[in-house]
Amino acid sequence: MKNGFVISCERSSEGIIIDPGDEVDSLVGQARAANVVVKGILLTHAHLDHITGVARAKAAFDVPVWLHRDDQFLYDAVVEQGLMFGMRVEPQPRVDAFYEDRVPFR
Repeated sequence: MKNGFVISCERSSEGIIIDPGDEVDSLVGQARAANVVVKGILLTHAHLDHITGVARAKAAFDVPVWLHRDDQFLYDAVVEQGLMFGMRVEPQPRVDAFYEDRVPFR
């Protein structure tokens, strides 16, 4: 099961990566193959299966990570989330910005 997506504008080739979980390498590869200019990483929520690849996506594109403020506590507890499922999970990079009702991309 996959939760992540790459979406981009056909005209500008600018895009975002949404919810990079364990399939992050595939998402990075798809973005590069399509010549997407990744402008950010958008997290719809901070469940384990949506955030385990944030560090690799951020390292690949050096872009900001966006999250809804109400999910910060889950994001910060990613290591503990992993332990609940018997998984070893590394802490993810800090969230750069928060969104409320609208996604801040043009």
